[in-house]
Amino acid sequence: MNSNDLIENLNSIRTVSVKVQTFIHGVCGQITDSMKLYDLKLKEIKVLDKKIKEERDRLAGHQPHHKMSKAKKLKLKMKAGKVRTHHHVKTILQQNNQFLV
Repeated sequence: MNSNDLIENLNSIRTVSVKVQTFIHGVCGQITDSMKLYDLKLKEIKVLDKKIKEERDRLAGHQPHHKMSKAKKLKLKMKAGKVRTHHHVKTILQQNNQFLV
């Protein structure tokens, strides 16, 4: 193979490579657009689901459900635990007083 044929072969490979790169770039762009559209549709569905749930609750007469933060839940549990503990200590002291009398 002489040098002209080799250069011609390399140029054809280069042009094919450029065409493949542009094709891949175009496909990636289409995939990106599809993903953005999918994300928007998903957000719309979530908003519609929320509106439907709120309307259903309103028609059923339910109070809206408030999400409690983890800290508030923990605080309520700790408060309930303190009340139980205080109650148990109080009953134990009362029982001991009954035995002492």
